Amino acid sequence: MSTRLAIIVAKIGLLLASTLLSVAALELGLTFWYADLRETGPLELVEEWGSPFIFKARSHPESKTYGVRRSLPIELATPPGTTRILSYGDSISAGHKLSEPETYAYMLEKRLSESNDGIVEVLNMSRGHSPTIHSFHLRSDVPRFKPDGVVLEIELINDVSDEARVHTSGQDEDGLPLQIHRHRYLLGWDGHILSPLSVFGSSIERTKLYAKLSRWYGRLRYKMNPNPIFEPDSNKTFYHLYPDRFLLTQPALDDGFERIFRTVSGIQRYLQRQGIRFLLVIIPSRHVFTREQYTETSTAIVARAERRAEELEIPYVSMTAALAERGGAELFMDFCHPTGDGNEVIADVLEPELVGW
Repeated sequence: MSTRLAIIVAKIGLLLASTLLSVAALELGLTFWYADLRETGPLELVEEWGSPFIFKARSHPESKTYGVRRSLPIELATPPGTTRILSYGDSISAGHKLSEPETYAYMLEKRLSESNDGIVEVLNMSRGHSPTIHSFHLRSDVPRFKPDGVVLEIELINDVSDEARVHTSGQDEDGLPLQIHRHRYLLGWDGHILSPLSVFGSSIERTKLYAKLSRWYGRLRYKMNPNPIFEPDSNKTFYHLYPDRFLLTQPALDDGFERIFRTVSGIQRYLQRQGIRFLLVIIPSRHVFTREQYTETSTAIVARAERRAEELEIPYVSMTAALAERGGAELFMDFCHPTGDGNEVIADVLEPELVGW
C-alpha cells in the first residue's frame, strides 16, 4: 500500500471513529437528559422470543415474582388446592398509578380465596400493551405458570391504535403469529420503553437517537398531510403518540380492530386445547360517560366489540353498564384508566364470573 493510500485510509478510519464516538456521546446525552421520563423499568426481553417488542418487568430471583406485579413470592408449581388465574391487559389491568391493593386483580384474589373452597391466586401479569403482544407472552407464561384460567382486558381507544401499528408474520395451529416485526413500543438498549416509528425492530431502533429522529419525522409528515381523524372537529378519538398520527388512517384502525379479535380468538383456541378457561373483559373509555364530541363513536366501538365477541363465541363481560351505574366518568383518572373505585367495580362484576374456576 502506498503512503498516500495509507493516509487516505487512516483519515477515513479516523472520520468513521469520530462519527461513531459523536453518535455514542449524543445517545448517552439523550439518555441522561430524559432520565426523569423513564417511569417504567428496568425491563427485560422474554428469552423465548428474542424480540425487542416482547418484554416484561425484570425478574429478581430472590423475590420469586418472575416479572409479575406482586408483593408475595410465586411458586411456579401451583400449590395443591390452589386455583391459579393469570390476568393480562394493558396499563389498565396493570394498575396505572394505583397501589397493588387498588387493582382489581388484587381484590379478586382476596375475595375469591374467601368464597372458594381453596386458595385462589390472581396473578397480575403486567406485561404487554395489546392482544398481539399478550399472545406471545401467554405462550411463554402458560407452560411456566400452568394456570387454570386466563382473564384478558381490552380497551378499544388504546388497543385499536396499538394493533394498527402491528406487523407480524407466520401463524401457529391456533392462528397466533410466530414473529413480530413492528409495534408501537419496544425495549431500548438500557431496559426502558421507547416508542419510535419502528420499521424492523433493529438494534438501531432501540436507541433514543433513532426514537427522537423518527418522532421528528412523524411530526413533519403529519404537518404536511394532516389526518382528519385527529383534527379538532373530528368526532373520533384514538390514543396516539403525536408523531404516529399519520400512520393511524381509518383502514389501519379498522385492521387494528379486526386484528384484536383474530388474536383473541386464537388465544381462546390455544387455551381451550389445554383445558384452560378464558374470559375477555371489555373496558369502555371515559368518553362513553361524558356526553361530548367523542361519546357517540366511543360508545359505538364498545358495542361493535361486544358484537364481534358474540359472533366469534368468545366469552366476555363488558363493564359499561356497571361503571355507568356506579359513577361513570368519576371512576376514571383520565380517558381510560379507572381509579381505585373503578377497579372495585370491575372486581365486583368479575367475581361471580370467576367463582368456581
